[in-house]
Amino acid sequence: MKKMNKKFLILNLLFIIFLLAGCDILDIFGEHGTCYHYKDAIYLIDTDGINLTKVIDLDHTASTCEGGSIEYLPGASIKFSADGNKLIYNKFFYYGSNINGLYSINNDGSNNTLLTDTLIVFGNPSISTVEPKIVFSADIEYDGRYSDEFSDIFIVNLDATGLTNLTNTYEVNERYPCFSPNGDEIIFLTAIPFEIFVGRTYYITKLNLNSGTLDTLATNNEYEYKHLAFSPDGTKIYFTHYSAFYVMNSDGTNQVQLYEYIHISDYLSFSPDGSKIVYNYYGNLYVMNSDGSGITQIETAIDPSYSHISHNGNNIIYSGYFIDGDIYIIDIDGSNEIKINRGFKPTFSPDDSKIVFSGFYLYETVNY
Repeated sequence: MKKMNKKFLILNLLFIIFLLAGCDILDIFGEHGTCYHYKDAIYLIDTDGINLTKVIDLDHTASTCEGGSIEYLPGASIKFSADGNKLIYNKFFYYGSNINGLYSINNDGSNNTLLTDTLIVFGNPSISTVEPKIVFSADIEYDGRYSDEFSDIFIVNLDATGLTNLTNTYEVNERYPCFSPNGDEIIFLTAIPFEIFVGRTYYITKLNLNSGTLDTLATNNEYEYKHLAFSPDGTKIYFTHYSAFYVMNSDGTNQVQLYEYIHISDYLSFSPDGSKIVYNYYGNLYVMNSDGSGITQIETAIDPSYSHISHNGNNIIYSGYFIDGDIYIIDIDGSNEIKINRGFKPTFSPDDSKIVFSGFYLYETVNY
């Protein structure tokens, strides 16, 4: 009985404290404060930082309380079509919800079209500069089981017609496709996961889209080839192999190692004449000549990611690694750095008048 009286007394005291303190009692339990709910979206903005326009929501949401980070909003990887009238974006798989997909949309937000049916896109797609087509890698479950899931190369028109599996290979992964400048060929990684007595085997493969001819340009038994890219004139192919950076002729001959140790983040971006390459390396921005000479570090306001050269070759645009960072534009010589907006993964339009990027906005504030 005495124990029950003691419990009753404690409960009464807590109730009295609650009445005196009002809602501030929540502070005792760490529940008091303001929480903010955000959504990510695709935005367009002029290169001078004005005329910000939201194109479309991306359906991801995130919450933070009292100024916490919102960096886990995934955004999307976005590119312009060759004519600049459409945006092609990859909506990422997000916390178990199957909203991954490759889409095309008009710049004004109309005609949002899913290009990939139910395919889960792997990595960054490549857009033809000649025809309204896109190639991408996607995972296929051949026997309906995760253990039998492999990546194939697909091609599709920007109006969602003509979706075709170009490789259709079981127990082989094909990834990182890239169009040639004339649109007639694509290069990609071919990876055989495991062979008895050989181990894993990796190839750089070239497919002629007109003839269907497949050529092996490079091979090794150690590491994947990544960052595959044609030079703007189509005569060279650049790629990384583990930590080394290489260039070779587009037929696979004259393979030259430009650097023995270099860790390229994200992707390569070429000046229109092919003389310069921009890339990110351990939180720094670099410009180098296409023959590997003249590496120059560009001093930047923040650690840069997702760097691109403008189509006129005069500017570089970059952002931080997360969606709550900032986007900057800077001259290729490192001068005249200007903050454009918050967001990330920016890309220039073909005429360099617009920038597209993943951003976010506050849609609800809740006081607890």
